[in-house]
Amino acid sequence: MAAVRRKSILLLFAVLLVMGLCSCSVKITTVDELMRPPRLSGENEGIEEAFERATENKSVQVKTPMAGAYRSAYVLYDYDADGTQEAITFYSDTADETTAYMHVLDFNGTRWESVADIKGKGSEVYQIDFCDMNGDGRSEIVVCWSLFESTGGRVLTVYAPRDDETSAGLRELSREPFTQMLPVDINTDGRDEIFLMLITTEFGANRTVGKLLAMDDDFGIYAMDSLELVPALSVLSLQASKADTQSGATAALYADCVLNENMAVTEIVYWDSAMHRLRAPLTEDNRSAAPQTARSATLSCMDFDADGALEIPTQQFFSNAVTAVGDERQPLPLTVWLGFDGNALHPKTSALMLSAWSCSFRITDQELKSFLVVNDLAAQTCSFYRQLSDGSRGELLFVLSVAATAQWEHGDRGDRVFLAESGRRIYAYEITQAGEAFGVTPSGLQERFAVTR
Repeated sequence: MAAVRRKSILLLFAVLLVMGLCSCSVKITTVDELMRPPRLSGENEGIEEAFERATENKSVQVKTPMAGAYRSAYVLYDYDADGTQEAITFYSDTADETTAYMHVLDFNGTRWESVADIKGKGSEVYQIDFCDMNGDGRSEIVVCWSLFESTGGRVLTVYAPRDDETSAGLRELSREPFTQMLPVDINTDGRDEIFLMLITTEFGANRTVGKLLAMDDDFGIYAMDSLELVPALSVLSLQASKADTQSGATAALYADCVLNENMAVTEIVYWDSAMHRLRAPLTEDNRSAAPQTARSATLSCMDFDADGALEIPTQQFFSNAVTAVGDERQPLPLTVWLGFDGNALHPKTSALMLSAWSCSFRITDQELKSFLVVNDLAAQTCSFYRQLSDGSRGELLFVLSVAATAQWEHGDRGDRVFLAESGRRIYAYEITQAGEAFGVTPSGLQERFAVTR
């Protein structure tokens, strides 16, 4: 008996040790806390009561979407355009955790009631979105399911409100395997399409296919077109840029594709109205040994210069900038952000990306020859020195720094001046007398500094 007890204690200790090594935290939670979503209040308080009534014979574990804009336990959206929001929640029955369900509730004017309980196509809910695919003013519901959080086993389903206006029930219109998806009106016809990317492995080689789904007037969903993209391991992000009537720019999709653990590239996909097909102008270049959009696999497209258009990050070696990690010095690359004008890529702005602190500092071509930069991770400072004519380090011009909010509020700030705040971080700057003589100004630093998240 004593031996059994010792074995049990050792086993428990081993489990806790493994959890500690995995950076997991141990939290004791009651079963009710684990199964139930956060309590609703106010006019939506009846949603939870209606859901509990509908599932009273089940042992419910609520599922929250893992990605996308809607990540709450209860998603409120007026998808049938009746002027009243419906409530959608996802759950599994602990008696069978291999299947997730979508449950829909509607307000009948007096109270909330259950109107649909749909068996899903996976064990987890990856994402939910809404789009109007036929321009009737009502939204289709796009639900992305995954199998035990797998990135390779995702299934997209499209549901539409039933034709009966007295019912808020749903019918399934389509089911597609996918890796990433995005609703978008890519041909600017007033109807949303769904762009899918699917990565498969055939004979040991990856294959990436993009497909555009559309809906006809009879609620039939079909593929408008498909095309082969650069073979990728994964899709870091999928974003859309809107059409611009003034500049003539068409709507486009920007897909950040990870080729290996060190490198990502961007695919641009748009709709060629004249030829009635999808185009991907960068695919051939992305297959080359040195793609134009090659960079670290951690960088995604964004509207970096806040001009309303997405830019593509690329990285170049910058001999005048280093990152200090203890006694080691590592190159700090220059990130050049490229724009796409519909025909070709062109550089728009350059910046040093201080990824450890989720911020960046734009730098001009002239400054590339004038500055020496040391990004010290331990000191949480990025120091800019003047570069002398012989290439050596001159006077310190200015310093960018980061500190925890609590440290900033209670610590010795010295000559540091507040620059920005994000989350629990305070960003600050300090300009030296040499920097002032060189022409560094507070407004200049503020204009070129940005929090990237």
